[in-house]
Amino acid sequence: VWIGSDRYLSRVVSDLRATPFALVLQTNALSAKQDFLLASRHGGFWQFYNGRVLKWSGRGVERDLGPYPWRRAQTEIKAACEDAAGNLFVGIGGLGDGIYCFSTSGTVTHIGREEGLNHSTILSLCVDREGNLWAGTDGGGASRISRQRFEVQPDSRGKNVQLVCEDETGGVWFAYNGGGLNYWKDGVLKTYAAADGLNNVNVRAVFVPARVIVPVFVNETV
Repeated sequence: VWIGSDRYLSRVVSDLRATPFALVLQTNALSAKQDFLLASRHGGFWQFYNGRVLKWSGRGVERDLGPYPWRRAQTEIKAACEDAAGNLFVGIGGLGDGIYCFSTSGTVTHIGREEGLNHSTILSLCVDREGNLWAGTDGGGASRISRQRFEVQPDSRGKNVQLVCEDETGGVWFAYNGGGLNYWKDGVLKTYAAADGLNNVNVRAVFVPARVIVPVFVNETV
């Protein structure tokens, strides 16, 4: 388990199975700002640090993808994810600069309005098991990107999509700020709001553990 802050990178060295649990950290001070951390599906983690994109493993820096292709002063990394092949997707918030794809071959591709993206300020990203990239935007709804085909889920138009995540059955959850929850599977979209028992429609996060009821985190309670 790694914990990142602006100026520190910490590794949890505690025994995670111990009872009671005691948090013990091994902390390294950083000489420059750390912008984002992402656990890799293939081991290790991605670090966005000092304006560069780095892949770390147990042996140290495994890959250095070079400097950010976006302008740091006007943007903010809001989300990142990997697909099964190891391609890295980064969503940019702030003033908005769309999505950047770092392929395993070393090329960088930008996906923005000119490429067909409906909104350039990204809040969340998720790659489902079929290889579709889902992008939650700040007021533009949730877009599904598949082989450069862009689709906006109709029920999400005009909404702030705080989070997109997939469950073990292949369904995709959308969390909205002020709009409750949507669940999309096999082409069918279900909506969950106050009338369905959701006590607060300002949903910030959804966590989907295997074979367990979905915990929903809102502004006030769970």
